[in-house]
Amino acid sequence: MAQVTAGAWIKESQKLAIELRRGKGPCPIMTIGNRKISGKLAGIKTVILVDRNSASASEMLAGALRDYGLAVIVGETSYGKASKQTSFDLGAAGQVKLTTSRWLTPMGTDLNDIGIVPDIEITIDDVSAIAETVHELISK
Repeated sequence: MAQVTAGAWIKESQKLAIELRRGKGPCPIMTIGNRKISGKLAGIKTVILVDRNSASASEMLAGALRDYGLAVIVGETSYGKASKQTSFDLGAAGQVKLTTSRWLTPMGTDLNDIGIVPDIEITIDDVSAIAETVHELISK
């Protein structure tokens, strides 16, 4: 879904992230757009809220929009799950999940175990500070 959502800001078929798989070179993850909306939000002031529970696809989207200068990130440092896990069924023995790849932002930033550090740090519980900051950012 991050590929489709990102397509509203980032034009269709542009890099959303870079996937790293063991034994293979870097592979770009491209946006999937709808021609009617592809890149249409690029000129709209965008603020993305993140907190310690923001992970995986939300970090991929936030990282890409930041790399392209399309959004300001506000909140707390995100979780830092820049990896893809694959489940393998072991029958009666259960299931095992293995990390099968990692990803980087379009400009090559590794967020794994680091997360997205916001441009403006605000405790996510401080709703009035968030509202005030977002209002200031979109009013400029």
